[in-house]
Amino acid sequence: MPVASTHDLTFRRDTVKKTYRAWARGEPQREWAALRLLQQHAPGLAPAPVSAELQAEPPSIVMTRLPGTSLADSAVTAAPVTGRCITGGRLTADQTEAMAEALHRLHTAIPVTDLRDQPLRNWHPAEAVGNLRAWLTDVHELGEDPQTAAAFDCASRWLQSGDPDRLAAADVPPVFTQGDGNLSNFIWSDGEVRLVDFEDSGHGDRAFELADTVEHISMWVTDAVNTDQLNDALALDGAERVRFDVSRRLWAVFWLLMLLPSGPAHARNPVGTLDRQVQRVLRLL
Repeated sequence: MPVASTHDLTFRRDTVKKTYRAWARGEPQREWAALRLLQQHAPGLAPAPVSAELQAEPPSIVMTRLPGTSLADSAVTAAPVTGRCITGGRLTADQTEAMAEALHRLHTAIPVTDLRDQPLRNWHPAEAVGNLRAWLTDVHELGEDPQTAAAFDCASRWLQSGDPDRLAAADVPPVFTQGDGNLSNFIWSDGEVRLVDFEDSGHGDRAFELADTVEHISMWVTDAVNTDQLNDALALDGAERVRFDVSRRLWAVFWLLMLLPSGPAHARNPVGTLDRQVQRVLRLL
């Protein structure tokens, strides 16, 4: 299960030093490799690598500092929370289009020959299915809302169905993926979106990655992103669309477990977030 914060950042005028709090899954090595690959094949899409101390304890890397503001900050300033109702404005159409362009460039820039040398992204489909099934066996505090109990039961039954197994076993064309759909990782500047945070990166597939992005709580909790526009811009084909729908269910279940009263994300999010996730799970499943 991902932890709330995995690193510390030290900002200088032109560079950022990232010092890792956790590195058991090879996070520094993944990120350093990603920055070097992207500097070679998609310069300007991500920070440029400057230096790394990968064997130190704690390990760290230094990268160039990108100009601009995260799209999450744009959403937060426009999204006040009123009681149990979370409201807010969306990103502009230009911002959403630029976000799609950045994802498309990320997924297509790295040649397949170079992808073979990269590990699978952290929480790839097979790992995610196994982790969620194991997590489901823990004792969970559901609260008193019967809808939450209904969503948890629905999620439990779906996780034991054949859909997750087929998702995990499918052989799909590989692309390079970021492995983290947090809106904070998209930086808006001069009409373009650039990407940061590659500690979970590796090769994966477009449909699963887009589902991770669309279902990430930062994307929908303030209604910041027009996901229909984002999906249309990325133009998934028929087989990818089916895989995307199943992957969305998997990530919705993940966020349900994260947001339960006993979950690690419950206290970090606005009042009403769990209620909305419950309805999201029931709708998707």
